Amino acid sequence: MLMARESKSHDVRGFLQTAFSRVSPSAAGDILAKVPWGKKGVRPRVLGENRAMAEELHKAIAASRLMSPPTNCLSPIGDELMRKGLVSFLSVIESEGESGDENAQLDLDAAAMKLTKKAAKGAAAEKASGKAAPAPPPEAVPDAPREEGAEKIKGHNYFIATVTRPPKVYRGNPFQVEVGLAYGGSWPADKTIELFRFANRVPLLFQRGACGITEGIVRTDWRNYLLSQPKGSLPVGPIALLVHIASVWVPFTSESKEAVAHYPDIIKEIQLAAQECGRKLAAFIRKRKALDYQAQRRGIFELYIEEVATAIGKITDRKPGPIKREFLKVAHQVTAAEMKEEEKAAAVEAREAKARPKAGAEAEDE
Repeated sequence: MLMARESKSHDVRGFLQTAFSRVSPSAAGDILAKVPWGKKGVRPRVLGENRAMAEELHKAIAASRLMSPPTNCLSPIGDELMRKGLVSFLSVIESEGESGDENAQLDLDAAAMKLTKKAAKGAAAEKASGKAAPAPPPEAVPDAPREEGAEKIKGHNYFIATVTRPPKVYRGNPFQVEVGLAYGGSWPADKTIELFRFANRVPLLFQRGACGITEGIVRTDWRNYLLSQPKGSLPVGPIALLVHIASVWVPFTSESKEAVAHYPDIIKEIQLAAQECGRKLAAFIRKRKALDYQAQRRGIFELYIEEVATAIGKITDRKPGPIKREFLKVAHQVTAAEMKEEEKAAAVEAREAKARPKAGAEAEDE
């Protein structure tokens, strides 16, 4: 009503086209066709003074199909920056080691200041003793990741996956959800995951239980992705999970802006992003389990290769060395073929799991 009173348009049709985003002349005509006074030349000031007419127009707008607002106003973090942020965060955590207080809030700035102070104290001590600082050792070439998504940080192997959902709209406001996941390393496997919440790149440090982001992660069935999850709680495992919401208007629960409100559209997007990350994690865990299983089988086989090669050499009057090499070659070929078959089966299962949420979403839309 306030917008209508302040409008400079000559009629309601012009008011709809100028005051609202992406309302075309045809869309404005469809909206006015749903109100009893739509064919009359009503001025916006009259609409702003009449509550009944304003309610009728509001219901007509809600019942009409309109284009989504533009999403170029959003500022997401992006997959590359999220990955770099997780790597930097894990580097600091591994440098500091495990904290004595399990419930203490992780403070990256304080950790970085400690490292800087230690380096400064060491330089001051060397200067006081009169010893020249030794030349810095040449930088070691980092090990190449063994597979896609794997990162080696301070001697620990981590799997990092990031997902950026396409922009969506709730109540006329565009928003975008991003999720980053780090698995493995020195994180304890028997404790609840670490959940880090962000809204427009600002961390949310308090009221985690009352936040819609937490509800979206809790509603996701992480048992489908080879993690344990108590009923109605966050999953358990060596995981650091980052969830970011970018929007022109983030719906907080209060003026303190410490938790996101429980909007169904936002929670659904968080679930879809978490499920996509979970599928990547499950594929990595299955592949790692298959590698461990095949290595175990190959190791058991290699225990007996020496004796079998010696016995066959005595029977055939051949040297055991070439026989042993042939057996090792066969062992590697067999285990590699089985691994390829398991990878194909896992890929088919992942595609089926990805198709199930889409079918459910289409059923909900219908």
